[in-house]
Amino acid sequence: MNKEILCPNRPEDREKIFKARKEIKDTVTNFMEGKARPEILLETIEEIATVVSGEAIDCKFQKGKVKPVKISFTKIRKYYEQYLEIYERCLAAGKRESLETLLLKLYMIKSYLAYDRARKKINSTFEEFLTTLITNVNSEEDLKNGKLLFEAFVGFIRGILETTKEG
Repeated sequence: MNKEILCPNRPEDREKIFKARKEIKDTVTNFMEGKARPEILLETIEEIATVVSGEAIDCKFQKGKVKPVKISFTKIRKYYEQYLEIYERCLAAGKRESLETLLLKLYMIKSYLAYDRARKKINSTFEEFLTTLITNVNSEEDLKNGKLLFEAFVGFIRGILETTKEG
């Protein structure tokens, strides 16, 4: 696995982060529109998870060394739980809650992302991934596909973060 730390304060890393964010947008959009091949999708999701786990939220310089502040798995899991709750409510909703109401709740996650980004709790790559995913949800089928994509992402990032801890 790639253990390189991408620091948003360094110009050479900003370019890598920008490229990864564009790839995220394209991958998620293609998947939600049914244009992505599964084998390529899994490779790309793994690459996205690698960048998210390697991108520092902020880099503090102490005694000539870079001390990265990285995203926690707990924070990623929190967002996955919010998405999953909305998905499960959609399945159980029937006539009680309309899809529009659930989509509004889903779009609220974007405001939480902006808040956490401003507080330096998440990095820009994760924010781009989830924002693009949410933006592309327009139906129950999209909600289900988004859940599967997010689930794969969470699985990959969990493995990457565990490997990083051991190494």
